[in-house]
Amino acid sequence: MQRLNHIIHIIPGRGAMRVLALTAVMAVTSLAGCRPDGTGSDNAGRVQGDDETQFHADADIAMTVRSIADALRVGEQLDSADYDYRGILTDGRGRPIYTDLYGNPGEWVVDVLTPGSAVLRNLNPGDLLPDDLQEYLLGNLGVGAENEIVSEEYADDDQTDVAVYDFGGGEIRFETRTSPSPNGTDATFMSIVLIKNAT
Repeated sequence: MQRLNHIIHIIPGRGAMRVLALTAVMAVTSLAGCRPDGTGSDNAGRVQGDDETQFHADADIAMTVRSIADALRVGEQLDSADYDYRGILTDGRGRPIYTDLYGNPGEWVVDVLTPGSAVLRNLNPGDLLPDDLQEYLLGNLGVGAENEIVSEEYADDDQTDVAVYDFGGGEIRFETRTSPSPNGTDATFMSIVLIKNAT
C-alpha cells in the first residue's frame, strides 16, 4: 500500500488523474495474479514438469479385463465390435501401462478370439513390469494366490513364464516372454488371455 501511495503522489494533477492512476495500478496488479497459464498467486511455488504430465487414454486396462471377465462369468458371448481395440491402455491414474524404447506410451491390442475368449497383448518393447501388472489386474478381479491353477498343462518353457488363475466362471492366463531388443536390453512381451470355463 505504501508503494501505491508513492506512485499516486508522484503523478501530477488531482482528482480524475489520481483515480485513473489508481485504477491502472489495481488492474495491472490483479492481472499479474490471474495469468491464463495457471501460474498466478494461487499456484506460486508450483512447478509443472514433464513427470507430472498425465496421458489420458480411452481405456483403463483393469476395467477392460474386468469387463471381459464379468461377461464370461455371466455367460455372455464376447463380440469383437464391443471389445477389439488397438491403442494405449492405462492404469487407474490415467498413465500408460508402459512406455516404448522411444519414451512414447506403449500400445496394446485387445482381440476377441472366440465368443468365449479374448487376449490383451503389448505390441512394443519397453519398460513393462509384468509382475506389477499381474498383481494389479488380479487385485482388481478379487483373485489371490489361492486361485492359482497349478498344472503341467501350464508349465513354463525356456522363453515363456505362465501363470493361470481361476476368476470364477473362467480363467485368466498371463504369458510373459522376454527376448533381446534392438538396444541390447531385454524386451518383455505379455499376453493376458481370458477364457470361459468349459461347461
